[in-house]
Parts: sequence; structure tokens; C-alpha cells
Amino acid sequence: MQRRKILESLLPPASDLIRQLGPDAAPCDYVKLLESAYGLVEDGEEIFAKFLSTHQNTGERASEYLQRLQVLISTAIRRGGIAKADANRQLMRQFQRGCWDQSLILTLQLGCKPEAPDFSDFLLQLRTEEDRRATKQDRMQRHFRGLSIASLSLPKAVSPLSSPDAHVKKGASAQSPS
Repeated sequence: MQRRKILESLLPPASDLIRQLGPDAAPCDYVKLLESAYGLVEDGEEIFAKFLSTHQNTGERASEYLQRLQVLISTAIRRGGIAKADANRQLMRQFQRGCWDQSLILTLQLGCKPEAPDFSDFLLQLRTEEDRRATKQDRMQRHFRGLSIASLSLPKAVSPLSSPDAHVKKGASAQSPS
């Protein structure tokens, strides 16, 4: 079933390449062959070097940046550029180096944690904090919008006696000899 779905989803020349494996090949063999034919050709060390020089893009949310880092480090692990045991620590380090939102890093206390959380926990923490900030920003905008509408709709009573200029003029005319 899986083999048939893979074959049906491919177009030549990829389908021609897979057919050479024969009908008894396992789906993982299909994927391995396709990856070696069409995948990245960089070795693990090059991918890890690319990982270490990756920074957050303009307009990119921190959680999106973390996911991009995860893809790179997973590829580096598969290609032998870094040991799997070091992945979470390196992911946390590079996130702190490459994320431009310093207040987020401080809020999550990333520099104070003795052990780096695994990717799924870290991503959940980030997304929760991003959602909390977005909700707060939305509440703040609605609040200020409500205040500005309320201030526009309230009539302002202006009395000549309540104006500081009126007191000065009245006091000046009372003291001047006429």
C-alpha cells in the first residue's frame, strides 16, 4: 500500500529511479534512494556550520525561527555533523544567539536553565509566551481604542472661570487702575 502511494505520487525521473529498486523494496529504501538522489549534498559539518550562523529573519516569530533551527540541526545529526545528545543544548544556545527578541529570552529565563529543554517543550514554551504577548497586545489596543472613543464622545464643559488664562486676565484687569 505505502509503496504504491509513493510510486503514484512521483513523476519521472524520480519514479523511474524508484522502479529500479523493484516491487519487493521497502518504503524506507525508496525514501533513502530519493534523498541520496535529490536531497542535500552538504555533509553534516557544513550543515552544522550553517546552523551556527542562522539568525532570526525580519518579521519571523521566535517559534518559527526555532522550527527552522530544528530542521537544520536534525539534518546535521542525520549527516553526522553533531551528536544527538548535544542537540538540545546546541539548539538552545543558537536560539539565544540568533533570536532578536531579548525580552523573550529574559522572560523565559533561557540563560538560567541548567539543562536545555527538549524541542517540543521549548517550542510549547515559546508559542505560549508568543500567544500571551499577542493577547495582551490585543487587549491593550482595544482598551486604548475604547478610551479614545470615550474621550471623543464626552462633551467638555469650558467655563471662562475654569481657564487659567481667564484667571490671569480677570486678575490683571482688577488690579489695573482705571
